[in-house]
Amino acid sequence: MTDTKRRKRYTPDRNRTRFIDTEAKREILELLAQYKYLRSSSLRSLLPNRGYYGLLKTLRTLFDQNLITKPREQLRGYNNLHSPDIYMLTPKGEQYLVDHGRDPKEITRLFRKQTDGPIKNFSHSMMVCDTTAAIHAG
Repeated sequence: MTDTKRRKRYTPDRNRTRFIDTEAKREILELLAQYKYLRSSSLRSLLPNRGYYGLLKTLRTLFDQNLITKPREQLRGYNNLHSPDIYMLTPKGEQYLVDHGRDPKEITRLFRKQTDGPIKNFSHSMMVCDTTAAIHAG
């Protein structure tokens, strides 16, 4: 019998999902390493051969395993109930890519974060990521 309890949108549930390493998950992590921030709709356009609901399920699995996260700045500056979620790579996700042969110099650094405070210039960084992702997908 499946559990029909609704999961919270911004809270990982590590007990609910099991991580199985696949090429599709690694591909999503590499795209996030390349762009820093990506919306789920941008990931869909960058991965046209993936099914939409399968992509969302993979994103949720990666989020539950703390390999990716949703920056909290999207709650403030974007209408988060009516727009796609924004994802970014976590340090655990970066380490996962390094362990699987990705050079850490290839992981983009749009900002230097020294504290746990808000990300500076998040809107500008998001605009840069949206624009480059749209060019790449086009």
